Amino acid sequence: MSSPPDPASITLPDPLPASPDKFGVFDRRDYPLIRVTLGTLHDQQDFRNFLSEWDDCNLPYRNHTQPPPPGYYFMFYTQDVRGASIRYSIMMSQFVKKLKNHQRQNRQGLRGSIIIVNSRFIRGLLSIIFYLQRPVADVYLVPDQDTAYIIWDQLSKKTTPNLEYLPQVTLITRDSSINSS
Repeated sequence: MSSPPDPASITLPDPLPASPDKFGVFDRRDYPLIRVTLGTLHDQQDFRNFLSEWDDCNLPYRNHTQPPPPGYYFMFYTQDVRGASIRYSIMMSQFVKKLKNHQRQNRQGLRGSIIIVNSRFIRGLLSIIFYLQRPVADVYLVPDQDTAYIIWDQLSKKTTPNLEYLPQVTLITRDSSINSS
């Protein structure tokens, strides 16, 4: 087996900064990779707006007049998250359930997520989400941006990331009862 690529050889522009006005900033410059910088969660409406913007990523999969584009991937930056709580973990698990229903109808395109987690608190909130609801696509929890880029490099080449050389990565596998296409 070969070792993972050097993260310095993987080039992506810097992620967009967190916004003081909204919880999530969606950066589509590197589609099919959509990088999402999370910031301060002000209230439930702010969270609903975030979920709506996420759901908008699936609009091309709901237009059956033309073939859908290839699937997309998320890379979440969580280092600036403030204001999150268990309440939002429960709301997120309900949203994931909705995405699964869309997946069963081939109406959602998420193929995987990479979440940069450098806080035990955020890891705990993610544990609640995934306890309540398995993800709609595989999720890689990584400790830093370099590791995220290594995982993305392998996913972008349509290969399954080799976690043998990345013991700090946690893989949460998708719900196998739904379509994978």
